[in-house]
Amino acid sequence: MAKEKQLTETEQKRAEYEHYLELVGIDRSNLHEEFTHQPQNYAEISEGCTIADFEKQSLKEQVKVIEAEVDLEIRNGTYENLPAKVTENAIKSIVAVDARVQEVNKAHIQAIFFSNMLEGARVASEHKKKSLEKLTDLHMTGYFSAPKETSTQSREVGADRQREALNDSRKQRTLGKEN
Repeated sequence: MAKEKQLTETEQKRAEYEHYLELVGIDRSNLHEEFTHQPQNYAEISEGCTIADFEKQSLKEQVKVIEAEVDLEIRNGTYENLPAKVTENAIKSIVAVDARVQEVNKAHIQAIFFSNMLEGARVASEHKKKSLEKLTDLHMTGYFSAPKETSTQSREVGADRQREALNDSRKQRTLGKEN
């Protein structure tokens, strides 16, 4: 049952992370929409980071509490399967391998992982803002517009048009002499 719960929680965290990744994507054809939604998206990602960091810190404290509880059980003699001689090193070892400690440690490590992933999404959101600004600058300078004719291209086109007009005029004169 705990394994199924953990799996669903992991899948849920993965889906949440993928949602944040979608928020940092850029639709070039709708820069105005992207700019409009950027502050809200950043706030949503930052909120996710804050929640993940809180969970990480809570689990860190929980690890300390469970380690202390196990330590007390060992020292009070209520812990099951104690060795004949309990030394400080033995206590540390027993605490480290206790199932309760391992379980909360695993959850803490997963929380650190998820928190770091969300921090990456938050940084990506900051990069998205900079990218949107640069893309807008490129649009304003006409970077994405149709290529413009250079002055040499314009002269060549003009010369081609003159040749065509002269050729048409010669054809007309030739046709006029024949009639």
